[in-house]
Amino acid sequence: MKRYWKLSTLTVFIVVVLTGFFIQSSFAFSNYPEFILKHQSGDEKLGSKIEVEGNYSDHSDSFGNSLSIDEEGTTYLQTTYLSQLQNPFLGPEIKQLQKKYKSFMRGKSDYIGNYYENKDTLAYVNIETDTNFTGYAITDQYFDIEVLDKETGDRQAFQLELPDRKYINFSDVRGVTLHGDELKIITNLSFYDESGLDKEEMHVFSIDVIEREILDDEWIVTNEEDMNQEYDVWTDIEPVPWELQQNPEYFVFIKSTHKNIERDDGHYESEMLENEYIVYHIASGEHEGFELPDEWKDDNTLLHSWIEGEHLLFYEIDNNELKLYDYNLSSQQFDDKKHFDLPEGATEEAYVTIQDDKVIVANRYHQGSTSSAIIIYDYDSEDKLYEGIIDIEGNEPTANDELIIHDVQFQ
Repeated sequence: MKRYWKLSTLTVFIVVVLTGFFIQSSFAFSNYPEFILKHQSGDEKLGSKIEVEGNYSDHSDSFGNSLSIDEEGTTYLQTTYLSQLQNPFLGPEIKQLQKKYKSFMRGKSDYIGNYYENKDTLAYVNIETDTNFTGYAITDQYFDIEVLDKETGDRQAFQLELPDRKYINFSDVRGVTLHGDELKIITNLSFYDESGLDKEEMHVFSIDVIEREILDDEWIVTNEEDMNQEYDVWTDIEPVPWELQQNPEYFVFIKSTHKNIERDDGHYESEMLENEYIVYHIASGEHEGFELPDEWKDDNTLLHSWIEGEHLLFYEIDNNELKLYDYNLSSQQFDDKKHFDLPEGATEEAYVTIQDDKVIVANRYHQGSTSSAIIIYDYDSEDKLYEGIIDIEGNEPTANDELIIHDVQFQ
């Protein structure tokens, strides 16, 4: 009987605590400001498709609260106890996948590079291992693969051993796409052996999801460092983001060389020496490198690069103007520079993205009760298509409260 009494007491205690938490959370959200996207000029229909993902902080908690904003108002996403326990820095794409495909996403990685999605299919690939680190290598590594047919709900799940390589001490998946029945997987493999040689390689694996077999393993780029010597020059390799395009044509890799420079105060800073770009054509498997024009190499103001269709894009911000530089991956030519006005008050930390051949720019930071602008341009003509603002209705934030925009996308 005592056992049941203790169990009942524990159950009541848990219910009271959780109820208090939900009431407190609900009360807190009811006092948060209501942000709303308002049309100012241009195509109203275009504005009705916009959804803004961000984070609002009133500095009463450590991480702030995730939210979504559109023309209907604000939805605060972190409304349950379980969501409070999850990674507070999840990207908007992962949050959307978790929301739409709860069963499929359960127990999977929260890195968006492990996923590929088009209108028919959601695919997931990760590298797992059954054994521990042995001192120089990780053994028994395998691809963990699952593919969801959105229409039928059917799921294919299978595993394939990673081809044997000695001394792999790290491996991960950096990107996935589906080309017909073939998964193309960008894989980072890191090697370290007794001699002190550290080597990093990027590979593209091709996997037949019908036959469930590895068709090809293509080496793309590598770098080597002797860990027994001290160097002030180092390299890293990264794939260029392609923004989860439904049918990407290219992967692009950057091999960057850096040098550590000692400043007068004794601290060190990294200086970029050169970038080598490697373009991989997904359908043919062909890959080749190219270099930036000489005038670009010395331009330290160039910011992020990413892929949109057959365009490899770079940008810089100068005197409240956005300048886009375009390398056409198909023609292998550098196109003309494009110019777009930024919202008033936007800085070098302005939000910039390109979707559906449209350039979206916005004030990334929204402080206090000030409103923030979002502008959409046509990429080809550079014409302004839409302008709106994120305004506040109801409870106004204090001067120290902050809204940070993480993503703007079309619903």
